[in-house]
Amino acid sequence: MTSVLRRILNLSKDDLYRSSVILFIGSVAGGVASYLFQIIMGRMLSVATFGELNTLLALTTIIGIPFASITNYLAREVAGLQARDQAESANTFVLSNYRWILSIGLLPCFLLGASSGYLSGYLKMEQPVALVLLAVMIYVTLATSINRGVLQGVQNFWMLSFIPAGIGFSKLLFCVALVYLGYALAGVMTGIVVGSLLVFIVSFIPINRAFRQGFSPYTAETNPGARFLPILMANLAFAVLSQSDIILVKRLFTAYDAGIFSSAAIIAKIVLYLPTSLSLALFPMVAFDSHRGDRTLHYLSRSLLLTIAIALASVFVLYLFPQQLIALLFGDKFKVAAELLGPFALAVAPMTLVHLIMTYDIARGQVAAAYVMLVAAVVQVVAIYLLHDSLEQVLDVILIVNSICAGLLLAMTLITVDRQSPDKETNP
Repeated sequence: MTSVLRRILNLSKDDLYRSSVILFIGSVAGGVASYLFQIIMGRMLSVATFGELNTLLALTTIIGIPFASITNYLAREVAGLQARDQAESANTFVLSNYRWILSIGLLPCFLLGASSGYLSGYLKMEQPVALVLLAVMIYVTLATSINRGVLQGVQNFWMLSFIPAGIGFSKLLFCVALVYLGYALAGVMTGIVVGSLLVFIVSFIPINRAFRQGFSPYTAETNPGARFLPILMANLAFAVLSQSDIILVKRLFTAYDAGIFSSAAIIAKIVLYLPTSLSLALFPMVAFDSHRGDRTLHYLSRSLLLTIAIALASVFVLYLFPQQLIALLFGDKFKVAAELLGPFALAVAPMTLVHLIMTYDIARGQVAAAYVMLVAAVVQVVAIYLLHDSLEQVLDVILIVNSICAGLLLAMTLITVDRQSPDKETNP
C-alpha cells in the first residue's frame, strides 16, 4: 500500500499536483466519513430532525466565516515569513495569534449559547441545547482553524490532510454511538464537539514541536487589519453563497421540504467539495512565490483545468444516477430528492470556480474579488427570498448568480495578474 502511494505521489514533479494528491487523500477520506455520517443520520433521524441537523451545520459554516479567514490570513503570513527564512519570527507571530484569537472568540460563542432560546424559536427547532453545543463546537473549530493556517503556511500537507479525515471519522464514531443511545440531535452535536477536540490536539503536535526551536521578534510590515478584512469579506461572501440556501429553505419551506432539500444538497455539493484539495495546495504556493516576486499564473491555469474536469465529471454522474444515489444513500423516504439532484449539482458547479479564483486572489494579496462576491451573496439571498415558488426555482437562482460571479472574477483576475507564464518551475 505504501509503495503504491509513493508511486502515485511521484507521477509528477510538479509540487502543486503532488501536494494536491496528498490533500485529496485526506479530503476523500474525510468526505467518505462525512457522507457515511449523513447517510446514517438520515436513516437514524426523522426527516424533520435531519433538516434541523443540516441547518445547524450550515449555521456553523456561516458563523465560522472568520475562522476560514483566520486560516487564510495565518497561512499567507506564515508562508511569507518562511519565504524570508524567518521561522523563529513565525513562531512569535503564531503564538500571539493563538492568544488574541482564542480570547476574542469567547465572546461570540458565549452570545450564541445565551441566545439559543430565541434562535431555536426562529429556526423552528425543538432542542435549544443543540444550539448551546453548537457554540462549543464553533469555539473548538476556531482553535483548529489556527492550526490549519499554520500547517498550510509551512506546507505540512500530511498533517493538513489528516484534519478532515480525523474530524470525519471521529464524528462518525461518536455521533452514531450517541444517537443510538437515544440522544438524537443533542447527541450528534456532542459527538461533533468531542471528535473536533481530539483532532485539534493531534494537529497541534507539529506546531508545538516548531515552537521548541525558539522565538524572535516579529514586526508586521503593514496593518494586520488591512490584510485580514478583505479575506474576511471574501470568506463571508462564499459562505453565504454556498450555505444560505439550506438556511433560507428551512425558513421559507416546510420542515419536510427542508429535509428533502438538505439530502439533495449533501450529495450535490460533492461537486463543490471534491476540488478543494487543489485550493488548499494552491494557496501557500502562490503566497510563497508572491512574497518572492515570482509569477504565479501557471498555478491558476493548472488548477482551473483540474477543477473544471472534476466538476463536470461529478455533474455528469449525478445527472445519470439520481434515483440510485438517493436510494443507496438515504433510502425511500428521501426518494423525492432525486428530481433535484442533477439540477442541484449543475447549480453549485460554478461555485468551484468562485472558490478557486477567490483562493488564488487572496494568496496574491488582491482584494477586488471580495467586493464582487459580497454583491453576489446579497443578490442571491434577496433573489431566493423573492423567487421561491419551488425548490427548483431556488436552484435556478443559485446557478445564475454563481455563473455570473465566476465569470466576473475570472475576467478581473486575468486583467490584474501577470499574463506571461514562467519558463521555470517554482522552487519553494
